Amino acid sequence: MNLRLLRTHSYLAAGLFGLVGGVVAWSVGEPVWYYGRKLLAKWPFLHAVFGESPDVLFAATLGLYLGFFLGGVEGILACQMRVLAQGLIVGGAAGMVGGFLGSFLGEVAFRLLGGSQAGRALGWAVFGAFLGVSPGLALRTVDRAARGFLGGSIGGFVGGMLFFLVSALFKNPLLGRAASIPLLGAALGMCYGLSQTLMRKMWITVLSGRNEGYQYPIGARPVTLGSSNRADVCLIGDPPLPGLAAKLVPSEKGVVLERLDVDRVEINREPSEGKILRDGDVIRIRGVRVLFSVRDAKGGGQERSPRPETKPTGSPSSEAEQRVGSSPNGKPKSSRGACSFVGLSEPVLGRKYPLTKDQIRIGRDDDNDVVVDHLSVSLHHAEIARKGRFWVLFDLGSSNGTFVQGRRIRENALKRGFVVEIGQVKFRFEEE
Repeated sequence: MNLRLLRTHSYLAAGLFGLVGGVVAWSVGEPVWYYGRKLLAKWPFLHAVFGESPDVLFAATLGLYLGFFLGGVEGILACQMRVLAQGLIVGGAAGMVGGFLGSFLGEVAFRLLGGSQAGRALGWAVFGAFLGVSPGLALRTVDRAARGFLGGSIGGFVGGMLFFLVSALFKNPLLGRAASIPLLGAALGMCYGLSQTLMRKMWITVLSGRNEGYQYPIGARPVTLGSSNRADVCLIGDPPLPGLAAKLVPSEKGVVLERLDVDRVEINREPSEGKILRDGDVIRIRGVRVLFSVRDAKGGGQERSPRPETKPTGSPSSEAEQRVGSSPNGKPKSSRGACSFVGLSEPVLGRKYPLTKDQIRIGRDDDNDVVVDHLSVSLHHAEIARKGRFWVLFDLGSSNGTFVQGRRIRENALKRGFVVEIGQVKFRFEEE
């Protein structure tokens, strides 16, 4: 599987690592359970610690290895040895403690609920909560730990129920555990990853460099960017960056980008000093680009537009629409990513321009991919280009400017619903 895809969809990475961790945990846990049973039979005084069966020791072993794998996800995706080492140590320790406590509490809940397996699933939820908070503890971020607590608890409960349901399908208990423990790990990892993705409010995405696609949530504490392992987000580019090049500082007004050990940092190709970051801003530090995102951002300039007009069959389309949306033989081109520009004002009102090429130029001259016949539009006004999973709009030195969400830009990443102004002509960016 593509590492960039895993960085972009970190919940898939967490689910995959949880699945593999479950396989390893089972392969190690089975001998521990087998020999643990023999030790309990030989030394009865161990019952005071482990109870009548080695289940607690087995659960602690599962927690140790699942904690290793889930704790190491962040460091591998970020390409940072420091984060990997911290994640392995804290994740393994939290998993072992969670396995002990979860097994004890699950057995208590099992008896209180009259023998219902939901009681033991609650014990797995406790186990998942410990695993979920461990990455946040390793990175010293309270908000990440809180999201992990919720996601890990849900994943532990869901995984615990899967464990009992799948185990019941096999007559051989060994095969039942072999099938169900990896599912437990996958459920834990997936729910943890989804909680981090769906509950974050602000984050950055690395658009270029060795760890392209990596996403890092922005919380209440400053976030450092640079090539050093001491940086929160490690950026590897050409030319190389300083160890600590810049810092994102949250404040009451918003997030401010501060320059550290680098001569120049840009936001949308403009100097960054003292500027508040807004959703869709592209940060440039030498050769590395980083996208700043805000969930449910409501920037200025958005407006409700009429539904695009549907042209009757056989009616001629504009030359620009034919150029962007069709191949030379007149057959429709497939739109990778199904993105388009929809006209919101004359002379393009209601027209839809599918983005079927990786680079599309907009302007008044006939050699553009999208021709806009308006005096406020320069001959070669702007260009929209695909950068990985994102579309980025560039101004080409136009006379009357290019605007996104009412703000003049030189470079800006686009999101669904963003209103773009090419001179005085408005479009809306759509994703299906």
